[in-house]
Amino acid sequence: MLDTRFETFLTLCHEKNYTKTAEKLFITQPAVSQHIKWLEERYDTKLVSYHQRQLSLTPSGQKLYDYLINLKAQISKIELEVATSDTMSVPLNFSVTLSISDYYLPQLMTTLTTEYPESDIACHVENTHHIIKKLQSGEIDFALVEGNFPKELFTAHKLSTEPFIGVCGNSFSLDTTQTYSIDDLYQFPLIIRETGSGSRLILEHLLAEQNSTVHDFKRLLSVGDLPTTKNLVAENHGITFLYETVVREDLEKQKLRRIPLRSLETAHNFYFIYLKDSLFDDHYTSLYTLLKPLFKS
Repeated sequence: MLDTRFETFLTLCHEKNYTKTAEKLFITQPAVSQHIKWLEERYDTKLVSYHQRQLSLTPSGQKLYDYLINLKAQISKIELEVATSDTMSVPLNFSVTLSISDYYLPQLMTTLTTEYPESDIACHVENTHHIIKKLQSGEIDFALVEGNFPKELFTAHKLSTEPFIGVCGNSFSLDTTQTYSIDDLYQFPLIIRETGSGSRLILEHLLAEQNSTVHDFKRLLSVGDLPTTKNLVAENHGITFLYETVVREDLEKQKLRRIPLRSLETAHNFYFIYLKDSLFDDHYTSLYTLLKPLFKS
């Protein structure tokens, strides 16, 4: 359990408002101010600042926030470990991104349930943005992700390197014997995952390097799940960009076709990640070693 003043600081970081922080913690606003003042005097530095009536963290405040989030998550893990120590089972609580779950989740769950026959296991499937928040809050212990994440906050072990490709339906009006530039594809609708998903973040980054955005395409269809995305593409409603792994079977069955690209195709890594400087590093490293063989490099 963290010191009350640290809890006040974390709540203020989330609420960005002294009054809302006081209401959430059921204390007075002057008490919030006193807690922040005590911390600033204790560390001899400013933690928060105001610009145009907007509260923000100073560099020192951001550093303290990152450390406290990490510490709070580890305290939660310790409390759970102590509470379950008599059962001799280690609960596993983790998340995977949708792209990884679509192809690897059955093997992942089979491997974990075999290796940990007495353990409670909870797996959550969500986008990278939500996974990062859950790791920082201690709601999950580790995650398997693709896409961009703050590497300064997490220990990351590479699971595999996956080609990221463009695909269309088998009878889509696009000649896949030719090679295309990204400019050639703007005339078509783009079917893409929801904001915050790893595959969308990667595509947005690749397009930014071409001085483009997803809104340059003829039409944008944003979909929250992978099977629907693939079905829409297979029914020729547009094109999409996904990891080759998750469409390999569709390509082999000729439901989808690969779009030859001159400058946009790339490869990205799938990672096993957890909070940096974790007290449970050995445990997470053993889990990574267990799961790594499931992934093809």
